[in-house]
Amino acid sequence: MLFITLKSSSTNLIPRRAYGQMFHFHLAENGTTVKTEIIVGITTFLSMVYILAVYPSVMGEIGFPAGGAVIAAAIASFIGTVLMGLFG
Repeated sequence: MLFITLKSSSTNLIPRRAYGQMFHFHLAENGTTVKTEIIVGITTFLSMVYILAVYPSVMGEIGFPAGGAVIAAAIASFIGTVLMGLFG
């Protein structure tokens, strides 16, 4: 695997296939790396899984049906994700 060193940070070795992604998504301009973005994506996914698992029981305690609470949370997270993806 070939590695490329960016001028801004000589200690960060970046795999060649990730080098194109760095410029396509302007990661270097935004002060981030592919590794950081992957970690953030996994963290966000696990947070949403936790919310979808816990939210029905919390809402069920105040009288909401559990199935409706899961659907409402899933739809709200979908809409929020799309809006952040398009306009964030």
